[in-house]
Amino acid sequence: MDMISDFPGRFFKGVEQRGKKPLTLTIKDVVKEEMDDGKIKPVLYFEEDERGLILNVTNRTDLIDRFDRKSADWLGKKITLISQRVQGPNGMTDGIRFAPPTEDPQDEIPFGDDPDSSKRFA
Repeated sequence: MDMISDFPGRFFKGVEQRGKKPLTLTIKDVVKEEMDDGKIKPVLYFEEDERGLILNVTNRTDLIDRFDRKSADWLGKKITLISQRVQGPNGMTDGIRFAPPTEDPQDEIPFGDDPDSSKRFA
């Protein structure tokens, strides 16, 4: 019996993702929740999983940089969770981070097909 994956908690944890393939999820909601210590923190919820992801400063900043500072603009966006060794308050630990975004090839304009390309190199 796997004591971590067989008994998941309410929230994703880095140790649960260690050694697993990256997990791509669609953001369904972002809510403020009171934690056990009484602090209020933002939590992401996803279409594909009932667990939430408590947003630390690093992950929150990453989402702001990718999408916008308004969490309503994050809804419906896909992110990929990975486990990464991070510095915690008590030393190194497994943390959840977001994989770098991938480029959508449909968003690219192939070289030479841009009508203004001749102006760029004049």
